[in-house]
Amino acid sequence: MTAPQYAKRASIRALVLGTTLALAVVLASADGNQTMVGMAQWSAQCKDPAGQSDNCNTCANEDPNNNRCGGGGSWNDPWEQMSCSPFEYRPMSYNNAKPADPWCGNYDNFYEQTLFYDDTGRSQGKWNPQPNVGVRAWAGDFSAKKTGKCANSDYWVFHACDGAGIQGADCKGDVKYIEHFGTKSKDQTVLPTGNGCHLATTANNEERWYCNFVHPGTHTVYDDYRGGWLGFQNQGGDYFWAKHGHSDASIDFGLGGGSHATGPWDQQSRLVHTLQDLPNWYYGYTGGKHPVEYAKLAEGGYFSFMLYPWRLGDNGNAVNNNNLSWPSYPNYGKKMFVDNERCGDNGVCNYYPPKVELIIGGLTWQDVQGNGNNGPKIVFDLWESDKDGNLNKINQNGWFVLYPVHHDDGSCAPW
Repeated sequence: MTAPQYAKRASIRALVLGTTLALAVVLASADGNQTMVGMAQWSAQCKDPAGQSDNCNTCANEDPNNNRCGGGGSWNDPWEQMSCSPFEYRPMSYNNAKPADPWCGNYDNFYEQTLFYDDTGRSQGKWNPQPNVGVRAWAGDFSAKKTGKCANSDYWVFHACDGAGIQGADCKGDVKYIEHFGTKSKDQTVLPTGNGCHLATTANNEERWYCNFVHPGTHTVYDDYRGGWLGFQNQGGDYFWAKHGHSDASIDFGLGGGSHATGPWDQQSRLVHTLQDLPNWYYGYTGGKHPVEYAKLAEGGYFSFMLYPWRLGDNGNAVNNNNLSWPSYPNYGKKMFVDNERCGDNGVCNYYPPKVELIIGGLTWQDVQGNGNNGPKIVFDLWESDKDGNLNKINQNGWFVLYPVHHDDGSCAPW
């Protein structure tokens, strides 16, 4: 299959480190040594109707005095507004329920500190590099500092507990949220009927509506957007999917994962079987080890996680508000969420989402691209599924490599 256009961007630059990998196959069984922590133990958050886990109106554990973001003098500054996502409504629900600070209390977790926190101010003993508390952007190309031309066409944002990530499907998700931003849309108008909404390509005519993402802090419209979480940790021994205590994608597609709103995916589906068999596919190259660990580029840990497209659905409780859809869909009566759900809107249910991104990565400080940079890097393989449950490997010529973003560093990110 030809790789999607967005996957060829210069921002996630490939480093050739040996044999080129290609396509995955199907069938196998999942390892059983994972358990869920964090979000999975979080009770239902819907305020209306009480206790219902879908069709939310507002979130039960919201901060009544500070449940909005965006606006003000910096509303159109993408750097200032990184934590204002995916809605203007930001209830801080997870933080209030736990409670938790913007860093998720990860003062002794170096792996998550590196992913989530900007390092500015660390030498002064501070973990609050304003304005980005508990959030960090990553990108792959910084050449604009020399050329004056922005080479990146995507970037990534990792959130700790800064309030980003609440989902319209179940009023959950504002903890350890990850965003993959792509190109800006040619039409930057916030439309009253949603930007670029279209029927997704699915099996069996299952109906799912995917839309462009409108950032609530800047009103920038993106053609490509994926979101997901780093919230499920491997509590067993080190193995293919993750080091102990690190994010484990096999929980997302296993019986303990799926959607909080609608439950786990069909364990007999082709997508789940394909994912389960991925360690066997890697076996010929890595002996079944996590590929970044095998390459000895994971001294900061190795992990996996999944991201999903931006989906529109009906919200019968939101007849008088657009808390959980604005500004991507400004009209009342709708909800928006990243689509890790089992079923469509028309009664057809394939019991798995039609498109997911799978990241199999690790943290390293080695100068893997020979550019003299000895700072932190995310080195990873990127896979994408299709409607039939096949997996396609996007980086055909080596690793993708991301570096932390700072002000005026030549990345032009965030935008």
